[in-house]
Amino acid sequence: PTTVLLFYCVQELREKKKLLTIVQKMNGVVLFEKPKGAAVTTFVVEAFRQRGKQCSARVAEYLIFVSGRDTNLLLPEIEKIAAYHPDTPTVEPADIDALATRSAEAAIFHLMDAVSADQEAKSFQLVRDLLRQSGQNEVRIVQYLSNQFRYLQQVKIMQYEKKSQEAIVAALMSGAKLASFPAGKCVSHAARWSPRQVKDAVKLCLDTELALKSGRLQPSGSVDSLLLKLFLLRKPAD
Repeated sequence: PTTVLLFYCVQELREKKKLLTIVQKMNGVVLFEKPKGAAVTTFVVEAFRQRGKQCSARVAEYLIFVSGRDTNLLLPEIEKIAAYHPDTPTVEPADIDALATRSAEAAIFHLMDAVSADQEAKSFQLVRDLLRQSGQNEVRIVQYLSNQFRYLQQVKIMQYEKKSQEAIVAALMSGAKLASFPAGKCVSHAARWSPRQVKDAVKLCLDTELALKSGRLQPSGSVDSLLLKLFLLRKPAD
């Protein structure tokens, strides 16, 4: 009888392994790589199609933005959303807002939406949700906010250089490794801040992060204090 030996590796293959070299010479290596980039969008669209739902690429990108790019985590979200309105053929952003589990990155963008719109009460509530439900700590939230304002700073620089919105989004996708949806979000947020406000916000975030890491600032209340300073930046001078 024919004997088949099947070896599988769930981690990165080491090219120098003797066994791997032998199997490669026999054309016996099959790689099952996780989808990346546009392939994740295609995966989401196709997964919805198999469940009788139409999902546009734009809505698929929104789900990826909200719940992350891990296909193992996306599948339960797709199942949940597909079962939400069984008689409705199309997946809408509102379905994702109602049901999808937000990743920490998406929650921070949601917080930036609120801060950029001067929604103070909502911003403080979102911070409490991040601390309580998402398991984030104060230092991590400040780091996330710091990254967001650095993205806005890049946008402002490129706008000063008269680059188009499409070019700015492309630059954020290639340089900051953002997907198209969050890159577009950064451009939208930047429109609500002046260059001076963005520069001051970056400094506030960096100062807060340094104070937390050095022990000069206690974590409790540190994010609320930072938000208050950011809102003060946005108030017109008397």
